[in-house]
Order: sequence, then C-alpha cells, then structure tokens
Amino acid sequence: MTGRLFSIVVAIALALVVLATACTAAPQPQPAKQAEAPKTETKPETKATQPESKPQVSQAPKPAEPKAKEQPPKALSKVKVGIFRSLSDAGLYIAAEKGYFREEGIDIEFVEFDGIAKIIPALAAGQLDVGTGSAGAGVYNAFKRDLPIKIVADKATPAPGRGYQGLIVRKDIWDSGAFKDYKDLKGKTVAVTSIGQGAGSEGMIDRALKKGGLTLRDIDAVSITYTDINAALAGKKIDVALQMEPYLTQALEMGVAVRFKNADDFYPNQQTAVLLYAPHFSQSNIDVAKRFMVGYLRGVRYYNDVLDKKLDKKEMVQILVKNTPVKDPAMYDKMVYPGLNPDGYVNKQSLNDDQDLFISKGYIKEKVPVDLVVDNQFADYAVEKLGKYKK
Repeated sequence: MTGRLFSIVVAIALALVVLATACTAAPQPQPAKQAEAPKTETKPETKATQPESKPQVSQAPKPAEPKAKEQPPKALSKVKVGIFRSLSDAGLYIAAEKGYFREEGIDIEFVEFDGIAKIIPALAAGQLDVGTGSAGAGVYNAFKRDLPIKIVADKATPAPGRGYQGLIVRKDIWDSGAFKDYKDLKGKTVAVTSIGQGAGSEGMIDRALKKGGLTLRDIDAVSITYTDINAALAGKKIDVALQMEPYLTQALEMGVAVRFKNADDFYPNQQTAVLLYAPHFSQSNIDVAKRFMVGYLRGVRYYNDVLDKKLDKKEMVQILVKNTPVKDPAMYDKMVYPGLNPDGYVNKQSLNDDQDLFISKGYIKEKVPVDLVVDNQFADYAVEKLGKYKK
C-alpha cells in the first residue's frame, strides 16, 4: 500500500508540474497580440502627436514656423474719387499709375463727372469719398446745412507760368480783328462752365471782365462743360470760352480757337481747383484719409520734379495720355501745365475773395470762415511723413 500510495503521489506531482508548465506557456501568444496592437495605433492623429519620433518633432515645426511669422496682407481700402479728366488731375493719375496709393493700402476708383455741381451732392450723400473741382458756393452751402465737406488740399492754381486755364477766342472772330483786348468781351457769347452756380470759374471770368472795365452783365454768359466747349466753338455757337487744359490746347490744334490770355494774367494764384473730402471720409475714416493724402502728394511731387527739375517726362506723359482725352503725346509739349502745390496747402486768400463774389451774387447768404472749411490735418500728416518739398 505504501509503495502504491507513493506511486500515486508521484503521479499527482508530475501532473501538477505538467499543468504548471502549461500555465506558464499560455502567455506566449501575447507577442501576436502585441504585433496587432500597432495596427490600432496607426491613426494619423496618433502619429502626429507621438513625442518619441524625434524626426517628426524636429521637422514638423520648421515649415510651419515661417507661416506663423508671415503677416497676412491687409485688405486694400477702396476710395472713390470724383474727377473731370482734367490735366489738373495729374497728381491723382500719377499716384494711381505709379502705385503710390496702393503702397498706402488704398485701392482707387475714379468716377468721372462733368461738373462740380454734381460732385458736391455725391460727396454729401456718401457716394464719393473724395471730390475734385472748384471751391464753389456749393461747398459753403453744404457746410451751412451741417454737411461739412472739407477742402483738404490744393489741386490746381494758375501760378505764374502755370496758367493752365485761359480765355480762347473763336478763330474766325480773332482773324477778323474784332477781338484784341479784354474790353472786346463786351457783347460776346462767352462759355463759362457752371456759370450761375457759384463755381470758382465765375470768380475767374469776373476778374477777366474787370480787366476790361466790364461786368457779367456786359456779356452773354452760357454754361457749357469743358468737354463740350470745343464743339460749341466749332459750331459757332459761342464766341469766347474760359477753357482749361488739356481741352484748351486741343481747341487750338483743332483750329477752332486762338489763345487770348492765360489765367495767370488775369487771376494769378486763384485756388481754381481743390481736393474735397466727404463728411464720412474726413470724420470716420481718418487713417485712410491721411494715407490717401500721402499717396496724392507723392504723385504731385513727382509731377513737380518732372516739370521744375527738368526730369525726363516721358513716363508722366504716358500716364496723362492714358488718363486724359488727349492721346497724342506730342500735344503735351504744347500745353500749359497747372501749378500743383507739392505740400498740398490751399490759397486761403483766394477762397476768401471768391466767397465775397458769391455773397454779392446771392449764391451764399453769409461768409463761412475759411478755417472752418479748410482742414489741413491731412496735408500736415503727409508733409510730416514725407518732409517739406525741396525745390
């Protein structure tokens, strides 16, 4: 029994050893499970965030780094400008074509008009940001109606040698000898743009008439736009016209008129044209309005450099050919160019004098202090940034 019992015990012990061996061997399939595990970890999100992968950590940020430092380009501010396609718009065209406005973050849109009488309402209604034209009665009347359209910069004066406006006489009348002096304006049909509307052109013809001892009552003044004057001369509907460049030289080349006198002979330095800011532009978009002035004065300074410092004007002529009605480059050697102030400031005395005329004609009821209408902060800013112009 004892030997048999011993044999049973030994058998049980051997069975336990085999069982234990089997139990310890059971985990061996785990490598297969570990081999399957990466399959569940190959999602893109997991790979992108694995810190163990040094190549990924060192390489991934490098292409992203410059992008983080690069500033997205600022959107350009759209500025709508009312123009006449006049030679006195030269500063605007140059600034646009040479990229000065764009460099100031401004996208320019030119809107063509045929007279200041239409630009003033467009400014007041917010349809334009910037206007061009004479500082006429409409500016002062708008101010009185709490629509503060601001005169912000010079756009043209007939400075000595820069009389870009002038009186031209129909060629057949001139050739007949019937017109030789200012006094011969008497009884003539004279075209004056916006006559009877309180425009700056009325101040100019008033000065010319005074040279001959005359007044507006001594002529038959008719309002015809600058763009239509030459056709009226050709059709013999008028005798004399107050015309401006480039249309003035165009009339001479057409053979329909002869130049009598330039404006610097009868009203030198009149503030014939100005830049106007709409109320919303000068009050609510001051930063853009200042940057606009910088771009504009850069264009004006380029213009002055070409004319006064005798630089090659081929590029400027190409710009003017593109943007004005005169497409023959040779014509620009025959024109009289307007005076444009490279620092932008207006002739306040001229504005005061013209207001006196507007009051006498009943276009405005009372004088508006010029300093309330002229806002120099924009020209001041541009001059501070660019420095005073050196002749």
